[in-house]
Amino acid sequence: MKKVLSGIYNLSLIGLFLIYFSSNKLIAHTSIAAARTQPLGSTVTVRCVVTNGAELGIIRYLQDATAGIGLYDNANTAGLQRGDSVEVTGVLFDFNGLLEISPITSLTLISSGNNLPNTQTTTIPSLGESREGELVKVNNVSFVNAGATFSGNQSYGFTSGVQQATIYVRNGSPLIGQLIPFGAVNLTGICSQFNSVYQVLARDTADFELQPGINIVAPIGVSNISQTCVDLTWLTNIEGTTEVAYGLTPA
Repeated sequence: MKKVLSGIYNLSLIGLFLIYFSSNKLIAHTSIAAARTQPLGSTVTVRCVVTNGAELGIIRYLQDATAGIGLYDNANTAGLQRGDSVEVTGVLFDFNGLLEISPITSLTLISSGNNLPNTQTTTIPSLGESREGELVKVNNVSFVNAGATFSGNQSYGFTSGVQQATIYVRNGSPLIGQLIPFGAVNLTGICSQFNSVYQVLARDTADFELQPGINIVAPIGVSNISQTCVDLTWLTNIEGTTEVAYGLTPA
């Protein structure tokens, strides 16, 4: 009887070992932080969440609990949306300073509709390599071209105190034609890099959090212009009263 039980016990150990070994093979992926330390040209496998969709074009950004990274592969990324959980295998590539996985050798969609990783609240001086590829928020910023509208393939400066940085809006972005925010806003986006310049990639107008109070939320319209009058129209987020100052010079 003891021998039989011993045999069953040993077989169970073998089975457990085989299951453990097989499971290890199934989860042979690394964290994004570890992947970012590998030499360019290395093949890496990461399991992470997608933080943008087609609003940024072909590129997707991936993030796990440790870091973020770009993903660029025209043939494989088109259907990926925010909140998709994926396992990706591909080659580390540097595109004008931005670390990407490109091309992809395999991509598995695990699930959709997942919560996005926590947004990292940061400052303009901290927009750098340690935040590249991650969702970030910079509070209390003001745009240099406030009141104008966004155009495609353009950079737009914003400030916080004496510090300045930029967001980039590409062709096809849902931001095109939208108002560049007046006043101070909390800006959310993905920290990216192009030619050694770190920038924030806002995805849509939800990435601009208005400060409390009254804000203009649509471009100011100008119509019925004559030598003696002009009609101005605008839209605010709440009701209010208005004064307009005008003159022959900006002073």
